[in-house]
Amino acid sequence: MRRPSPSSAAPTRRSWGTSRPFEYFEQVYLTGTPSEIVEKLRARMAIGIEYLILHTLEPSAAQLDLWAEHVLPHLAA
Repeated sequence: MRRPSPSSAAPTRRSWGTSRPFEYFEQVYLTGTPSEIVEKLRARMAIGIEYLILHTLEPSAAQLDLWAEHVLPHLAA
């Protein structure tokens, strides 16, 4: 996973704060491209995770639509 570029670090800090290192968010949050997120979800599923609570950074149905279009179809059994 790549670190945010200097131009994208400021919005990241505004959203997540500065009290935790970026590596924490790489492990806990599902960030990245759709294919990177699918990989992270598959890794969680491989160790037995059956349920996830999806929470967007801001209230936005459009974010959920992106998940439905670009992520969820790749996880169907």
